[in-house]
Amino acid sequence: MQGGGTLLVAAFNKKTGAMVWKSGAGKAGYAAPMIARVEKKPQLIMFTAAGLVALNPDNGAVLWRYAHATGADMNCSTPVLVGTNRLLIVSSAELGPGGAALLQLGTGEPTEIWKSREVSIGHNDPVVIGGYAYAFSGYSMNDKDLRCLDLDTGKVKWTTSALGGPGNVLLVDGMLLCLGNRGKLALVKPSPERFSLVTEFEAIHGTPIWTVPVLAGDRIYLRFNNQLTCYRIQDGAAQ
Repeated sequence: MQGGGTLLVAAFNKKTGAMVWKSGAGKAGYAAPMIARVEKKPQLIMFTAAGLVALNPDNGAVLWRYAHATGADMNCSTPVLVGTNRLLIVSSAELGPGGAALLQLGTGEPTEIWKSREVSIGHNDPVVIGGYAYAFSGYSMNDKDLRCLDLDTGKVKWTTSALGGPGNVLLVDGMLLCLGNRGKLALVKPSPERFSLVTEFEAIHGTPIWTVPVLAGDRIYLRFNNQLTCYRIQDGAAQ
């Protein structure tokens, strides 16, 4: 887990709750921890307020760091492993520095393949399919758009504001399930050539809606503040 202040990262025994090790100091980020296996060795990668830090998961020893500053220390989006040794990070660039970067991982400090401010994520995680990343771009309180990013070049292939402001994107059975921050739920066919909408409807009322849709069997659960809405999926449609 990420801490913050005098303790940056701590590991606990999941059966007893006892602390196994602690590592570093500084401000925590919002992203979830992740494990990457690089050259057959695991690295625990944390996206903190100051950037990335990779730790030995056995003892918390620092393996490498990569600085990635953002306005208000908002590193919220969980990094995505692309293939076996490339790492995509994306942060908000609305309040200062930030943006996206693709890194080549090794046993030492990572190498930048590219860095770009063309995609700026407030809180949602990008979905990577076939060499392209799909995500809502823009600060979560504003109306921005859905974008497709070419992972080889860091360039945006297309952008659309058809779904409202930034929200969340999930990969479901090879399709993109997108929930905009004003409550529009859409199913989108992933394609680097163009935005390809399959279906959409106004699913929940409120703004800004930041929560991630939850799928369980044939049900979709959506939440905003004290609203909880459940839809049943039948014959390819939500009811």
